[in-house]
Amino acid sequence: MGSAFFLLIGESLHLSGPGASIAFMIGGLSSLITCFSFSELTSRIPSNGGQYTYIYMYYGQYMAWISFCLLTLEYGCSAALNAIGFTHSIKLVLFHAGFELPAWLF
Repeated sequence: MGSAFFLLIGESLHLSGPGASIAFMIGGLSSLITCFSFSELTSRIPSNGGQYTYIYMYYGQYMAWISFCLLTLEYGCSAALNAIGFTHSIKLVLFHAGFELPAWLF
């Protein structure tokens, strides 16, 4: 979990109000179902691996390739959000230290 998660959650809670707790419950339930699915797959496949390996064993190479592309997209989006959170933190630290950075830099 990256730094952007903690920065953006506060802003979303401020804007959404009580609906955010319901969204967290739905997210937790979907994570629980995913956890049970992967534990079932792990007990049936005698090799260690991740999502790509499981999909390759059950659905074939084409679906595994689509899964690989989606995982790469997910990792890219996660890295971008972490970079946003990290630069926001650095900007705040430098601002409180007395350094004023130009607006076009962020």
